[in-house]
Amino acid sequence: MYDEGENIVTVILKKNADMVEEKGRYLSIDQYNGSPGMMQWGYVEPKSNETRKENTICNTLQGSTEGIVFPSFLDKRATFRVFRKAFCRPLPITFRKEVWADNGLPGYLYTLRNDFADPPDLNPDNECYCRKMKTCLKKGLSDVTPCYYNIPVAVSLPHFLDADPSLLENVEGLKPDREKHGSYAILQQTVGVPIFFHSRMQTNLVMQHSRYNSQIAAFNNLTIPLFWSDLYISPLPTYLVIVLKLILRILPIAQTVLMYLLGVIGVTTSVLSLISIIWILNQHHQQEQEMAKSNDNPDLRIPLCNGQYTSINILPTIKRMSKTDCLIDN
Repeated sequence: MYDEGENIVTVILKKNADMVEEKGRYLSIDQYNGSPGMMQWGYVEPKSNETRKENTICNTLQGSTEGIVFPSFLDKRATFRVFRKAFCRPLPITFRKEVWADNGLPGYLYTLRNDFADPPDLNPDNECYCRKMKTCLKKGLSDVTPCYYNIPVAVSLPHFLDADPSLLENVEGLKPDREKHGSYAILQQTVGVPIFFHSRMQTNLVMQHSRYNSQIAAFNNLTIPLFWSDLYISPLPTYLVIVLKLILRILPIAQTVLMYLLGVIGVTTSVLSLISIIWILNQHHQQEQEMAKSNDNPDLRIPLCNGQYTSINILPTIKRMSKTDCLIDN
Protein backbone atom coordinates (compact mmCIF):
# COMPACT_ATOMS: atom_id res chain seq x y z
CA MET A 1 0.00 0.00 0.00
CA TYR A 2 2.87 2.37 0.72
CA ASP A 3 4.29 1.71 -2.75
CA GLU A 4 1.38 3.58 -4.30
CA GLY A 5 3.03 6.97 -3.77
CA GLU A 6 0.52 9.79 -3.86
CA ASN A 7 -3.07 8.93 -3.08
CA ILE A 8 -6.07 10.42 -4.85
CA VAL A 9 -9.17 10.63 -2.68
CA THR A 10 -12.55 11.46 -4.22
CA VAL A 11 -15.23 12.72 -1.83
CA ILE A 12 -18.96 13.26 -2.22
CA LEU A 13 -19.98 16.93 -2.22
CA LYS A 14 -23.72 16.47 -2.65
CA LYS A 15 -25.64 16.66 0.61
CA ASN A 16 -27.86 13.70 1.38
CA ALA A 17 -31.15 13.84 3.24
CA ASP A 18 -30.33 11.32 5.97
CA MET A 19 -26.92 11.56 7.62
CA VAL A 20 -27.41 8.22 9.38
CA GLU A 21 -27.28 6.47 6.02
CA GLU A 22 -23.59 6.00 5.18
CA LYS A 23 -24.01 5.51 1.45
CA GLY A 24 -23.80 8.85 -0.31
CA ARG A 25 -23.08 10.73 2.91
CA TYR A 26 -21.93 14.32 2.46
CA LEU A 27 -18.10 14.73 2.53
CA SER A 28 -17.57 10.96 2.69
CA ILE A 29 -15.06 9.03 0.56
CA ASP A 30 -16.39 7.93 -2.80
CA GLN A 31 -13.19 6.42 -4.20
CA TYR A 32 -9.65 5.92 -2.96
CA ASN A 33 -7.10 5.78 -5.78
CA GLY A 34 -9.91 5.05 -8.21
CA SER A 35 -11.50 2.24 -6.21
CA PRO A 36 -14.32 2.23 -3.65
CA GLY A 37 -12.62 -0.55 -1.65
CA MET A 38 -9.33 -2.07 -0.51
CA MET A 39 -7.94 -4.94 -2.54
CA GLN A 40 -5.64 -5.73 0.41
CA TRP A 41 -8.71 -7.07 2.18
CA GLY A 42 -10.23 -8.88 -0.77
CA TYR A 43 -12.28 -6.16 -2.44
CA VAL A 44 -13.11 -7.09 -6.04
CA GLU A 45 -13.89 -4.44 -8.64
CA PRO A 46 -17.45 -5.21 -9.80
CA LYS A 47 -18.51 -4.96 -13.40
CA SER A 48 -21.47 -2.83 -14.40
CA ASN A 49 -24.55 -3.59 -12.28
CA GLU A 50 -22.72 -6.51 -10.67
CA THR A 51 -22.85 -7.35 -6.98
CA ARG A 52 -19.92 -9.24 -5.50
CA LYS A 53 -20.44 -11.12 -2.26
CA GLU A 54 -16.76 -10.54 -1.41
CA ASN A 55 -17.37 -6.81 -1.14
CA THR A 56 -18.60 -6.01 2.35
CA ILE A 57 -18.42 -3.10 4.76
CA CYS A 58 -15.21 -4.69 6.00
CA ASN A 59 -13.20 -3.97 2.83
CA THR A 60 -15.21 -1.04 1.47
CA LEU A 61 -14.00 2.54 1.89
CA GLN A 62 -16.96 4.16 0.20
CA GLY A 63 -18.96 6.02 2.82
CA SER A 64 -16.07 6.42 5.26
CA THR A 65 -14.33 9.72 6.06
CA GLU A 66 -10.73 10.89 6.25
CA GLY A 67 -11.40 12.41 9.65
CA ILE A 68 -10.46 15.94 8.60
CA VAL A 69 -13.92 17.36 7.94
CA PHE A 70 -17.36 16.07 8.81
CA PRO A 71 -20.87 17.07 7.72
CA SER A 72 -22.37 20.10 9.43
CA PHE A 73 -25.22 19.68 11.91
CA LEU A 74 -24.12 16.23 13.06
CA ASP A 75 -26.70 13.57 13.82
CA LYS A 76 -26.03 11.77 17.10
CA ARG A 77 -27.27 8.51 15.59
CA ALA A 78 -24.63 8.49 12.85
CA THR A 79 -21.56 6.25 13.06
CA PHE A 80 -18.49 7.44 11.17
CA ARG A 81 -15.79 5.14 9.82
CA VAL A 82 -12.51 7.06 9.86
CA PHE A 83 -9.92 5.87 7.35
CA ARG A 84 -6.25 6.70 7.62
CA LYS A 85 -3.59 4.97 5.60
CA ALA A 86 -1.60 4.03 8.72
CA PHE A 87 -4.58 2.08 10.12
CA CYS A 88 -4.91 -0.03 6.97
CA ARG A 89 -8.67 -0.01 7.55
CA PRO A 90 -11.54 2.30 8.57
CA LEU A 91 -12.07 2.68 12.32
CA PRO A 92 -15.68 3.23 13.48
CA ILE A 93 -16.42 6.02 15.95
CA THR A 94 -19.77 6.62 17.67
CA PHE A 95 -21.36 9.45 19.62
CA ARG A 96 -21.00 9.27 23.42
CA LYS A 97 -22.14 12.57 24.90
CA GLU A 98 -22.28 16.34 24.53
CA VAL A 99 -19.31 18.17 26.04
CA TRP A 100 -17.75 21.60 26.36
CA ALA A 101 -14.20 21.71 25.06
CA ASP A 102 -11.39 23.43 26.95
CA ASN A 103 -11.55 26.37 24.55
CA GLY A 104 -15.18 27.03 25.48
CA LEU A 105 -16.79 25.57 22.36
CA PRO A 106 -19.63 23.03 22.50
CA GLY A 107 -19.03 19.68 20.84
CA TYR A 108 -19.91 16.02 20.50
CA LEU A 109 -17.59 13.44 22.03
CA TYR A 110 -16.92 10.43 19.79
CA THR A 111 -14.97 7.32 20.75
CA LEU A 112 -14.00 4.10 19.03
CA ARG A 113 -16.60 1.39 19.07
CA ASN A 114 -15.79 -1.20 21.72
CA ASP A 115 -15.93 -4.02 19.16
CA PHE A 116 -13.79 -2.38 16.47
CA ALA A 117 -11.01 -4.99 16.91
CA ASP A 118 -13.14 -7.99 17.84
CA PRO A 119 -12.73 -11.27 15.92
CA PRO A 120 -15.46 -12.20 13.40
CA ASP A 121 -17.27 -14.48 15.84
CA LEU A 122 -17.91 -11.41 18.03
CA ASN A 123 -18.17 -8.80 15.27
CA PRO A 124 -19.09 -10.17 11.80
CA ASP A 125 -18.16 -6.83 10.20
CA ASN A 126 -14.48 -7.72 10.79
CA GLU A 127 -14.58 -10.95 8.82
CA CYS A 128 -12.23 -9.86 6.03
CA TYR A 129 -9.50 -8.81 8.49
CA CYS A 130 -9.13 -12.43 9.55
CA ARG A 131 -8.16 -13.18 5.94
CA LYS A 132 -7.76 -16.94 5.57
CA MET A 133 -5.79 -17.55 8.72
CA LYS A 134 -6.41 -20.78 10.59
CA THR A 135 -6.81 -18.82 13.81
CA CYS A 136 -7.94 -15.21 13.91
CA LEU A 137 -6.14 -12.71 16.09
CA LYS A 138 -7.34 -12.25 19.63
CA LYS A 139 -9.82 -9.62 20.71
CA GLY A 140 -8.26 -6.17 20.64
CA LEU A 141 -5.84 -6.86 17.77
CA SER A 142 -6.36 -5.62 14.22
CA ASP A 143 -4.17 -7.12 11.51
CA VAL A 144 -2.35 -4.67 9.22
CA THR A 145 0.00 -7.16 7.55
CA PRO A 146 -1.21 -6.59 3.93
CA CYS A 147 -0.41 -2.88 4.17
CA TYR A 148 3.10 -3.28 5.61
CA TYR A 149 4.91 -5.52 3.15
CA ASN A 150 3.45 -8.68 4.76
CA ILE A 151 5.31 -8.09 8.02
CA PRO A 152 3.26 -9.83 10.78
CA VAL A 153 2.11 -6.63 12.47
CA ALA A 154 -1.12 -5.84 14.28
CA VAL A 155 -2.38 -2.66 15.89
CA SER A 156 -4.24 -2.32 19.17
CA LEU A 157 -5.02 0.29 21.75
CA PRO A 158 -1.97 1.15 23.92
CA HIS A 159 -1.17 -1.30 26.70
CA PHE A 160 -3.77 -3.67 25.18
CA LEU A 161 -6.66 -1.57 26.46
CA ASP A 162 -9.99 -3.43 25.98
CA ALA A 163 -8.10 -6.41 24.55
CA ASP A 164 -8.03 -10.08 25.51
CA PRO A 165 -6.53 -10.28 29.04
CA SER A 166 -4.21 -13.08 27.95
CA LEU A 167 -2.22 -10.58 25.87
CA LEU A 168 -0.94 -8.98 29.09
CA GLU A 169 0.09 -12.18 30.83
CA ASN A 170 3.57 -12.59 29.35
CA VAL A 171 4.49 -8.90 29.07
CA GLU A 172 5.58 -6.85 32.06
CA GLY A 173 4.95 -3.16 32.63
CA LEU A 174 1.59 -2.90 30.86
CA LYS A 175 -1.04 -0.90 32.73
CA PRO A 176 -4.07 -0.07 30.58
CA ASP A 177 -5.60 3.29 31.47
CA ARG A 178 -8.55 4.63 29.52
CA GLU A 179 -7.67 8.26 30.24
CA LYS A 180 -4.12 7.82 28.95
CA HIS A 181 -4.61 5.19 26.27
CA GLY A 182 -8.11 5.73 24.90
CA SER A 183 -8.82 7.36 21.53
CA TYR A 184 -11.45 10.06 21.16
CA ALA A 185 -12.52 13.01 19.06
CA ILE A 186 -14.51 16.12 19.93
CA LEU A 187 -16.38 17.40 16.89
CA GLN A 188 -18.09 20.76 16.68
CA GLN A 189 -21.55 19.56 15.74
CA THR A 190 -22.75 22.70 13.95
CA VAL A 191 -19.87 23.25 11.52
CA GLY A 192 -18.48 19.69 11.52
CA VAL A 193 -14.81 20.36 12.34
CA PRO A 194 -12.68 18.47 14.88
CA ILE A 195 -11.90 20.55 17.97
CA PHE A 196 -9.75 17.91 19.68
CA PHE A 197 -8.57 14.60 18.34
CA HIS A 198 -6.41 11.88 19.90
CA SER A 199 -5.78 8.67 17.99
CA ARG A 200 -3.68 6.41 20.19
CA MET A 201 -2.52 3.18 18.60
CA GLN A 202 0.01 0.53 19.57
CA THR A 203 2.03 -1.41 17.01
CA ASN A 204 2.63 -5.05 17.88
CA LEU A 205 4.69 -7.83 16.34
CA VAL A 206 2.69 -11.04 16.08
CA MET A 207 4.98 -14.03 16.52
CA GLN A 208 3.91 -17.37 15.15
CA HIS A 209 5.25 -20.74 16.22
CA SER A 210 8.81 -21.22 14.95
CA ARG A 211 10.22 -24.72 14.61
CA TYR A 212 13.67 -24.10 13.23
CA ASN A 213 15.11 -21.23 15.28
CA SER A 214 15.62 -22.06 18.92
CA GLN A 215 16.83 -18.54 19.72
CA ILE A 216 13.36 -17.06 19.20
CA ALA A 217 11.44 -20.02 20.57
CA ALA A 218 10.73 -18.03 23.75
CA PHE A 219 8.58 -15.66 21.68
CA ASN A 220 6.47 -18.34 20.04
CA ASN A 221 2.77 -17.42 19.81
CA LEU A 222 3.33 -14.11 21.58
CA THR A 223 2.16 -10.64 20.60
CA ILE A 224 5.05 -8.31 21.38
CA PRO A 225 4.31 -4.58 21.87
CA LEU A 226 6.81 -2.47 19.93
CA PHE A 227 5.64 1.12 20.49
CA TRP A 228 2.52 3.21 20.68
CA SER A 229 1.84 6.64 19.24
CA ASP A 230 -0.57 9.47 19.88
CA LEU A 231 -1.74 11.26 16.76
CA TYR A 232 -3.51 14.51 17.56
CA ILE A 233 -4.43 17.80 15.98
CA SER A 234 -3.08 21.13 17.14
CA PRO A 235 -5.47 23.46 19.02
CA LEU A 236 -7.57 25.71 16.83
CA PRO A 237 -6.06 29.18 16.22
CA THR A 238 -7.29 31.89 18.57
CA TYR A 239 -8.92 33.93 15.81
CA LEU A 240 -10.86 30.88 14.62
CA VAL A 241 -12.05 30.12 18.17
CA ILE A 242 -13.25 33.74 18.47
CA VAL A 243 -15.13 33.50 15.17
CA LEU A 244 -16.73 30.19 16.17
CA LYS A 245 -17.75 31.57 19.57
CA LEU A 246 -19.26 34.60 17.83
CA ILE A 247 -21.22 32.37 15.44
CA LEU A 248 -22.20 29.63 17.87
CA ARG A 249 -22.74 31.44 21.17
CA ILE A 250 -23.09 35.22 20.79
CA LEU A 251 -25.07 35.51 17.56
CA PRO A 252 -27.82 33.05 18.63
CA ILE A 253 -28.35 35.03 21.85
CA ALA A 254 -28.35 38.31 19.94
CA GLN A 255 -30.77 36.82 17.44
CA THR A 256 -33.15 35.75 20.22
CA VAL A 257 -32.98 39.16 21.94
CA LEU A 258 -33.55 40.94 18.63
CA MET A 259 -36.49 38.66 17.84
CA TYR A 260 -38.21 39.46 21.14
CA LEU A 261 -37.36 43.16 20.79
CA LEU A 262 -38.88 43.31 17.32
CA GLY A 263 -41.92 41.47 18.67
CA VAL A 264 -42.39 44.05 21.44
CA ILE A 265 -41.93 46.89 18.94
CA GLY A 266 -44.48 45.28 16.62
CA VAL A 267 -47.09 44.88 19.38
CA THR A 268 -46.48 48.43 20.63
CA THR A 269 -46.83 49.82 17.11
CA SER A 270 -50.08 47.90 16.60
CA VAL A 271 -51.55 49.19 19.87
CA LEU A 272 -50.55 52.79 19.11
CA SER A 273 -52.01 52.49 15.61
CA LEU A 274 -55.29 51.20 17.04
CA ILE A 275 -55.43 54.05 19.56
CA SER A 276 -54.73 56.59 16.78
CA ILE A 277 -57.52 55.16 14.63
CA ILE A 278 -60.00 55.31 17.53
CA TRP A 279 -58.99 58.93 18.31
CA ILE A 280 -59.35 59.97 14.67
CA LEU A 281 -62.79 58.36 14.42
CA ASN A 282 -63.84 60.07 17.66
CA GLN A 283 -62.66 63.46 16.40
CA HIS A 284 -64.49 62.94 13.13
CA HIS A 285 -67.66 62.03 15.01
CA GLN A 286 -67.41 65.19 17.17
CA GLN A 287 -66.97 67.36 14.08
CA GLU A 288 -70.08 65.85 12.52
CA GLN A 289 -72.06 66.58 15.69
CA GLU A 290 -70.89 70.22 15.75
CA MET A 291 -71.81 70.64 12.10
CA ALA A 292 -75.26 69.21 12.79
CA LYS A 293 -75.79 71.67 15.66
CA SER A 294 -74.61 74.54 13.47
CA ASN A 295 -77.18 73.67 10.79
CA ASP A 296 -80.02 73.72 13.37
CA ASN A 297 -79.08 77.25 14.72
CA PRO A 298 -81.66 79.96 13.54
CA ASP A 299 -79.25 82.79 14.24
CA LEU A 300 -78.37 84.12 10.81
CA ARG A 301 -76.12 86.95 11.99
CA ILE A 302 -72.77 87.43 10.39
CA PRO A 303 -69.98 86.10 12.67
CA LEU A 304 -67.18 88.50 13.47
CA CYS A 305 -63.80 87.91 15.08
CA ASN A 306 -63.35 86.61 18.62
CA GLY A 307 -66.64 84.76 18.64
CA GLN A 308 -68.75 87.98 18.23
CA TYR A 309 -71.67 88.52 15.82
CA THR A 310 -73.28 91.51 14.18
CA SER A 311 -76.22 92.98 16.09
CA ILE A 312 -78.27 93.16 12.88
CA ASN A 313 -80.09 90.18 11.50
CA ILE A 314 -79.59 90.00 7.76
CA LEU A 315 -82.82 87.99 7.40
CA PRO A 316 -85.83 88.33 9.68
CA THR A 317 -86.31 85.63 12.15
CA ILE A 318 -88.93 83.24 10.96
CA LYS A 319 -91.29 82.21 13.65
CA ARG A 320 -92.30 78.67 13.49
CA MET A 321 -96.01 78.29 13.53
CA SER A 322 -98.15 75.33 14.21
CA LYS A 323 -101.38 74.41 12.45
CA THR A 324 -103.33 75.87 15.36
CA ASP A 325 -101.80 79.34 14.80
CA CYS A 326 -102.84 79.27 11.19
CA LEU A 327 -106.48 78.55 12.06
CA ILE A 328 -106.64 81.43 14.57
CA ASP A 329 -105.30 83.98 12.08
CA ASN A 330 -108.02 83.13 9.65
